[in-house]
Amino acid sequence: MNLMPWKERAANSIDTALLKAKSALRWRRPTSEMNKIVRSGQNLAPTFMHDFPQPGALPIVVDGEVIGSMGVSGADGEKCAQAAIDAVFKKQGTPPAP
Repeated sequence: MNLMPWKERAANSIDTALLKAKSALRWRRPTSEMNKIVRSGQNLAPTFMHDFPQPGALPIVVDGEVIGSMGVSGADGEKCAQAAIDAVFKKQGTPPAP
């Protein structure tokens, strides 16, 4: 993982991570899947609904329910998001659903 202090990141990194997280939450799927769907032309709705179908965000699923999402700007976005989700839920004793 490549972690940099926020002062060394571009200011838009925060907005990008938030947009990705909102998109993963709305569509209840990883943004990498949304990206493939949009690029194939199968569904263009995310582009005109002000979503950000770029890889880097995951929905957080507990007991089959989407309870939130995690968005990451840069790095290996979805890998970093999954590592963060795993760390939080392992600490809480509630593993995310597969």
